[in-house]
Formats: sequence, structure tokens, C-alpha cells
Amino acid sequence: MVKIFGECNITEILFDSAYARCPTCNLKLEKIMKGEIDDLNNLIPPKSYLMYSHFYQCSICRKIYWEGSHKPALVSLAESVTQELCRIP
Repeated sequence: MVKIFGECNITEILFDSAYARCPTCNLKLEKIMKGEIDDLNNLIPPKSYLMYSHFYQCSICRKIYWEGSHKPALVSLAESVTQELCRIP
């Protein structure tokens, strides 16, 4: 993976929720606060509804997403790949 990024002159990988896209529609997700959608509690698991104050929604398919427990692992992966890219001459 790092070699491919290097060949494409990609020098940094960032994980930023602000640029997230819907995995179904590939449309940019819109940030929404918990109180902005009346039936939000019915669209996500109850534990996630209680744990998070904001979510992301696709304006086409209306699916809801949130920054789950996997986010630190994704940030760490992006940082590791960026470090490796910096070592490529």
C-alpha cells in the first residue's frame, strides 16, 4: 500500500471525519447533532445514541454514521502510513 501511494506522489494520509463519504452512495456526509432529527434514536443502536452527541448522515440514502470505537485505530494507521511515506526517497 505504501509503495503504491509513493508511486502516486502521495506524501501524507489524513483521517478526518469532516471529509467522510457514504460507503453506499459516495456522497459527502453531513454532520448532524443528536437533536436535529426526531427519529435519530430509532436509526442507531441505543448505546451509540447515548454515547455520541453528533452523527453524520448521507443526504441521498439517509443512512446515519458516527465515529465509533474504531476511529483511534484508523488515525493510528494513517499516521503509520504517513511515517513510512516520509522514509521513501
